[in-house]
Amino acid sequence: MGGAPKVRAFYSETGVTALRIYSDDQGEASAAVRSAAIPTSVLIDRDGKEIGRLLGPAEWDSPAAIDFLRIRIAGSKGK
Repeated sequence: MGGAPKVRAFYSETGVTALRIYSDDQGEASAAVRSAAIPTSVLIDRDGKEIGRLLGPAEWDSPAAIDFLRIRIAGSKGK
């Protein structure tokens, strides 16, 4: 919890400057994607189809995550 102020603090601590802040204080987005946990990462292809979901924290800059994303991106280019 903490909304936008918490996100701003995180961005400041980590040096994030190019991402907008979105806050779902009413839980509408969580309900729309049927999220059972926070954080939830949802990977959506260019057609709007969900192709992956991870509940809980993720290290998206880890070698395994980067490989996973590269494979998914490469697969989606053939559509």
